[in-house]
Amino acid sequence: MRKFKTVYMRGGTSKGCMFLRKDLPADRAEWDRIFLQVMGNPDPKQIDGMGGTVSSNNKIVIAWKSEVPGIDVEYEVGQVIVGKQQVDFKSSCGNMTSAVGPFAVEEGLVEAVLPITTVHMLNRNTDKYIDVTVPIDPKTGTFAQDGDCSAAVSTAPRPSCS
Repeated sequence: MRKFKTVYMRGGTSKGCMFLRKDLPADRAEWDRIFLQVMGNPDPKQIDGMGGTVSSNNKIVIAWKSEVPGIDVEYEVGQVIVGKQQVDFKSSCGNMTSAVGPFAVEEGLVEAVLPITTVHMLNRNTDKYIDVTVPIDPKTGTFAQDGDCSAAVSTAPRPSCS
């Protein structure tokens, strides 16, 4: 048994496991096996994992502090295919994108600024720049999880990625 830190989050109508890239093995070839086990695949009921037996509840997000000027966080989204030994990284998920900003605040990838923190992100599935505004709770100084708060997502025009 190996342990990997993960945070289970809801983003819009999707749910998934959020990982910091630094907490995963350096050898990316090991990642799919880890993500499949986390979700409980290949069992379609995913009894031994955190998967929700439907595509919207089988998301994986890997995030890291960016070294790209003007970008706070880079991230990649995967989807564990229910009942198969497969993780799909070919597309992104807008719902889980909305969770990346709060995750970045909670994990210290960006400094929380009251009352709203804007997280400048780069999605590595699509090489699109995205800004997410995250409401900050003045009592805790972290992501405002209670009440009627919401995260706003907008695409931000920037030069294409290399």
